[in-house]
Amino acid sequence: MRSKVFIICGLFSILFTIKKVNAQTFDFSLTGNPVDITDWILGNQSSIDGEEIILTNPIGDQNGYIYYETPQDLASCSEFTVEFEFRITNSSSPTADGIAFFYITQPPSGFIQGEGIGLPSNPEGLILVLDTYDNDNNNNNPLVSLRNMPGNVNYIEGNAANNIVADLTNQSFISDGNWHTCVLHYNFGEVSVSFDGQAPVLVGNTTLNIVGYFGFSSSTGGSWAKHAIKNVHIYGAGTPTKPDDVTFEYCQNEIVNDPLDIPGDNLEWFLSPTGGSPLPGAPIPNTQNSGIFTYYVAETVPHCNLESERAEIKVIVHPKAMNPVVNIPSYCSGQTSTQSPMVVNSSSFQWYANADKTGPFNAPFNVNTSVAGNNVYYVENISAHGCPSDLVEVIVPIHQSPDLDFDWLHKYNCDLKDSIYLVNLSNHTDSFFWYLNDTLFSQEAQPKLQIEYPETHEIKLIGKNEYCENSLIKEITTGHHFEVDFEAEPYYFCHEEVISFTNTSTTDTIGNLEKTATWYVDGEIYSTDWDFEVLLPYARTYEITLVVKNELGCEKSITKEIEIDPILNPLFALKDTSICLGENIILERIEPDARGLDSIVVRWGDNTQWTILPSNYSDLQHAYTQNGSFTIEIESYFRACPTVSEVYNVYVEEMPIVRFLSAAELCLHGEEIHLENQEEYRADFNYKWSTGDTTAYTKAKKPGRFTLEISNKYCTASEFIDIKKDCFINIPNAFSPNGDGENDYFIPREVLSKGVTSFEMEVYNRWGQKVFATQQINGRGWDGKYNDVEQPMGVYVYKIQVTYKNGRTEEYTGNVTLVR
Repeated sequence: MRSKVFIICGLFSILFTIKKVNAQTFDFSLTGNPVDITDWILGNQSSIDGEEIILTNPIGDQNGYIYYETPQDLASCSEFTVEFEFRITNSSSPTADGIAFFYITQPPSGFIQGEGIGLPSNPEGLILVLDTYDNDNNNNNPLVSLRNMPGNVNYIEGNAANNIVADLTNQSFISDGNWHTCVLHYNFGEVSVSFDGQAPVLVGNTTLNIVGYFGFSSSTGGSWAKHAIKNVHIYGAGTPTKPDDVTFEYCQNEIVNDPLDIPGDNLEWFLSPTGGSPLPGAPIPNTQNSGIFTYYVAETVPHCNLESERAEIKVIVHPKAMNPVVNIPSYCSGQTSTQSPMVVNSSSFQWYANADKTGPFNAPFNVNTSVAGNNVYYVENISAHGCPSDLVEVIVPIHQSPDLDFDWLHKYNCDLKDSIYLVNLSNHTDSFFWYLNDTLFSQEAQPKLQIEYPETHEIKLIGKNEYCENSLIKEITTGHHFEVDFEAEPYYFCHEEVISFTNTSTTDTIGNLEKTATWYVDGEIYSTDWDFEVLLPYARTYEITLVVKNELGCEKSITKEIEIDPILNPLFALKDTSICLGENIILERIEPDARGLDSIVVRWGDNTQWTILPSNYSDLQHAYTQNGSFTIEIESYFRACPTVSEVYNVYVEEMPIVRFLSAAELCLHGEEIHLENQEEYRADFNYKWSTGDTTAYTKAKKPGRFTLEISNKYCTASEFIDIKKDCFINIPNAFSPNGDGENDYFIPREVLSKGVTSFEMEVYNRWGQKVFATQQINGRGWDGKYNDVEQPMGVYVYKIQVTYKNGRTEEYTGNVTLVR
């Protein structure tokens, strides 16, 4: 088990005090050879024979007994165990009469022969009877009877009035002439009896809160037997065993939620090795401070004031490790071999990718130098005891390496003297070093080079900046002049299309070699024909390289990119097949890369048609001006691939309309106001007022906000009206500027009320752009246009401020839906 490091800090509150002492419990025996009966009282008809106590000899009309002369108090520590061996031999037929164990209150006297099993007269307390003679003629002996006697009756076989549990009958082993063991255990009300090391055969519950005498008895009547016992051991609750000393180890500031846990039963915890009051329970280590903290723990016996020797429990809280000190090397972007940061003050540490200690990795690790910038790592030191330090953030800068590139202008000369004009295209570079075939020839930014012999030359550029260095090597072939090219127009094709390339290269004719062509696709040779035809397997971008060798044996190449467009079908997915009037139907974009797309034509089925360019290929939304079924047709055109057609069917559900009375009917003058939806009543619509009414009207009995919600099977519309003490306004939640004379303008319908003294209203679209504003009380409101352009259907936000004749100012903010 791995040692852990914790801290114990602080004091425990002692909620109660219990005085603990090590109690001496009773423990006495009848053992030895001969048996030592000191402190025991032996009956006149009983005797000692070596290690045996002969309770009765095989003679009729005998009673024998032996009992401990000092009574034992079980009132406070009610637990004891009786262990003994017994044997019944030399019996008549039938045998007589049995053996009994007793723990009774009064000093034993008046021992009863025969059926009384030699027990004292009228016993009060616990008796265990091994009854071998059938006095009640039930033919079920030998039997075992366990009773709690009341003190006013004697033991009578078959009388179950005082039984703790039912008698155990027909136990023939009792009188088989062999030695048997019996164990009776009493523990705070629970009593059990077992024989010969087996599981208990009698288990019951009774109360023994008495001071009594332990003893055994036996008797004979008309029949006889020899009744003997030996190896008697009677003992009360014993002093518990001391728990093991244990040491717990924790780290400083380690989170500990569970209390200390050691093996043992009925444990009590202390702050001192002796004396003192017990703690409320096992302590939970506090790891705030480092150090060694000691507790003590003892095993106890409940209700018996018994406590073992206390074990020492040490809690060692190791201090956390010192914070790491990190040496950070210099890094340049694009480095292939990197040296990880080094922790200089520890030999044991742990690196992490994140502050929450996720993504641990071992050192040395590869620093990511692919991109210039700051990389952030985290590291902690680990002490010799396994304790971490604070987590330290390490910022590793990645310096920008020179980004080198160059091109050249090549003048081919027939005298094999070529002029090379180098064009420097590098970035992030402060100084340049140019090499021709490993020989430095210039430190200028744009040098010129003349090469006097025809072959392939290596030009190397080394660039440096403040922190980093980089190099680039390119090859130049000189000594001849010719042009290499091929036709690849257009540069895009559709997947699974055979592509033909025409070689249009021109070469010098002064040599005596045959000109050749080699075609490469992404660096792999595909053909050596002059012209080239190929079917490329995947939809992606390819590099087509043509290498031509002219009659002089000079070689030149050209590379062009072509694009193979994928075959896409479909491009959209319909999100919902049913919407409410005024909501948007949504076509979700499917293809993350619609390469080769030329345009999309969408016919929404309501005489609306959109043309969409590739740059605007995204999710589409459209709102219908009337309910019903519509068919959406989509034609997607591609630059190289066939047109894709898509068809979707949608259904636009009817949107209920809520409209209230005019302003003249809605001022309060102390009487109830009849509020009613002014649209035609529809039996298939559900009406719900904020007053609880479910009809098309309600009564306004006091000022407040009254809301009417109308819904059909699919859609819900609502509108509220505010009734003030003087006047109020009614703000609709939708309007339809379609020129039909109904709801063509968005305006609180009651602003014409004489109670309104000033009015301001602003309307914003979903991008926060103000599309309308007015302060005209008698104005018509917003007609759904902005800069004389009709605005699209959808949800707009309004802000309204109204001042009434009583000086009260109200502000309203909400949404209104534009429906066409």
